[in-house]
Amino acid sequence: MLSSPRPWNFAGLAGLLFLSVLPVLAAPANDAFTAARVLSAALPTTVAGSNVGATQEVGEPRPELIARTVWWSWKPAAAGWVRITTQGNDIDTVLAAYTGSSVDGLTRLTFNDDAGDNEGTVGPSELVFLADPGVTYRLQVGGYAGWEGAFSLRLEAVPPPPQLTAVSFTPAALDVTGQPAAVTFDLQVTHPGGFRQGVLSLFRPDGRQEDRVAFLASQRISGDSKSGTYRVTATVAQHVLPGPYALWIHLGGIDGRRATYGERTPFPAQLSPTIPVVNTGIVDGDPPQLASFTVTPVTVDVTLAPQTVTLSPHLVDAVSGIPDFSSRLEVRNPAGESLAEDNHILSRRNRTKGDGFDGTYNVVLTIPAGAMPGQYPIRFHLVDALGNDIVLGPDADAGEIPMPAGFPAALTVINTGTVDTQPPTLTGATINPGTVNVAEFEPLRL
Repeated sequence: MLSSPRPWNFAGLAGLLFLSVLPVLAAPANDAFTAARVLSAALPTTVAGSNVGATQEVGEPRPELIARTVWWSWKPAAAGWVRITTQGNDIDTVLAAYTGSSVDGLTRLTFNDDAGDNEGTVGPSELVFLADPGVTYRLQVGGYAGWEGAFSLRLEAVPPPPQLTAVSFTPAALDVTGQPAAVTFDLQVTHPGGFRQGVLSLFRPDGRQEDRVAFLASQRISGDSKSGTYRVTATVAQHVLPGPYALWIHLGGIDGRRATYGERTPFPAQLSPTIPVVNTGIVDGDPPQLASFTVTPVTVDVTLAPQTVTLSPHLVDAVSGIPDFSSRLEVRNPAGESLAEDNHILSRRNRTKGDGFDGTYNVVLTIPAGAMPGQYPIRFHLVDALGNDIVLGPDADAGEIPMPAGFPAALTVINTGTVDTQPPTLTGATINPGTVNVAEFEPLRL
């Protein structure tokens, strides 16, 4: 059917004309691998950098979603431990070190997204490794998922961190075909400053973390804090992907020095950082499914009084199941604010039928009187026991999957009266008593 012609949108046309004359930002001088900037061999050294306008080359490695990359090269003057960091960042950086002479023929030494403690902090990145004066290192800096901005790159000599000198594990290969399996590691650690604590992590071939185990000095089975062997046991679940599982080992010293072997710090050449896992049975790589979903009522009028809404998802994950508190349902108002966040967690507390493999849940929300009118989109983040997950929601740009056809995707809220958009106002406060004496109490030990 023919439609009537639409009037010209002069505002939109003006915007297009404006965009068409915006300058195209030139790529940084060290955008290409072959144009890498040469760093001073002497340490410490700090240089300014930017990846604004940078590109990606054909065959260029991309650890941890790195994009818009720039390059440096560095050949140390002498052997020794070096720390390389990005600082003063406008962006969340990813930093990697390689050896090799062509962008499509590099051997990755190590990489890092977020520096900080073992959990990481968004923004700066850090590498720590033993540098060889006979090697030219290729340093790649980019933004996580393509972030652009300014940063500085710093190289400095550092004292040796805790060193992993030997790794052994039993059994030699894990078979999880019929049941979960445990693997026991003996880790030999040397550090003049003394070992304090560590974390061992196993990662599946698809990059998902399988297990994470903290260990302390009390788990030492031989030696002492300066040179000792520590025993750590990790577990691999049934139904996981078979193949080589990567090993990361974070070591922290009493003196505060640290290293994460497998990520920020490369494993010593003689050590094997992977564990073979066998599974000839069912492999569960699928996220939970939303089998059915009702919202009662799907439209509420809060002009005069608050209204309650019951959301009832039926979730199925027949192989691995959905653990308590792993999945959530979220409803947001038109301003993007989440409603009653704590009530969105799905667990046995609000499961009304079945179990974690096949269950129905009830989430009751109260829409207050005076609430903002409009569409309140509904989102699910569903995660099974193996970490397979899916996000159902309206934001395709954020990777969300549309709600299945026929399922309610939003609440409709009507309010023809006053809309309350103001936060509570603090009109007064008292402190009683106004003065306290803590001299008689022991100080808090952190």
